[in-house]
Amino acid sequence: MSVVQSGCRPVQIKLAVDNRESSVAFYQEAFGLNYEVARHTPDYDASAFVFGEYGRDTFFLLWLLDDRRRIDRPGTSNFALLVEDVDRTHASALAAGATEVVAPHDAEGMPRSSAVKDPSGNWIGLAQGWAGSSGCRPVQIKLAVDNRESSVAFYQEAFGLTYEVARRTQHYDASAFVFGEYGRDTFFLLWLLDDPDRVDRPGRSNFSLLVEDVDKVHASALAAGATEVVAPHDAQGMPRSSGVKDPSGNWIGLAQA
Repeated sequence: MSVVQSGCRPVQIKLAVDNRESSVAFYQEAFGLNYEVARHTPDYDASAFVFGEYGRDTFFLLWLLDDRRRIDRPGTSNFALLVEDVDRTHASALAAGATEVVAPHDAEGMPRSSAVKDPSGNWIGLAQGWAGSSGCRPVQIKLAVDNRESSVAFYQEAFGLTYEVARRTQHYDASAFVFGEYGRDTFFLLWLLDDPDRVDRPGRSNFSLLVEDVDKVHASALAAGATEVVAPHDAQGMPRSSGVKDPSGNWIGLAQA
């Protein structure tokens, strides 16, 4: 049974990079992103790319991890940015050092889009924003899973997510976990990929959900088949949080709304 109400939504993704300093420079030059202190304690400051404003539905954090000893370091990730002009942003990313994997194009059932890889190998999709959208912000994450059907059941049972058609063409429908409403700043997609031969299949990912009750959702995730990696706790400079891994090994952070 679903236990999470409307407050559950993606709020951050962590990317493994070869060198944080050069990767910060790449993301700033390629996409004009804002890198600033996202967690402050008396002992240290931790910075990330910050989208939106804390406490608002548009808030999202993009962290860069270059320490190979971190237990939460993911494999290569696959995420997408909503941008004002796909062709212009694609060209900017290539000039900054990205590798082209999909040239800008129009396809049935989706906005104009393209894809590049950052210098560390992370796949970055670019999607054309709708009328009235502004700036650049994350709009989707793709997760590698062992079996899509069982993974859909896990995410529904653990987090009460809505799995529905997110792309429709004359030949097929493609479904994802859908957050918010298309055309609104709250819109976000979480895709599950179980085909090992897909060229855009990522490694194990690390992302976080903002939830209404960390302790309750953490327990629900464990009951659905997740593995605990960080028990619910309070820490300075951040909301109450925890961490689990889904049955395919993806790290899911849970943060108190």
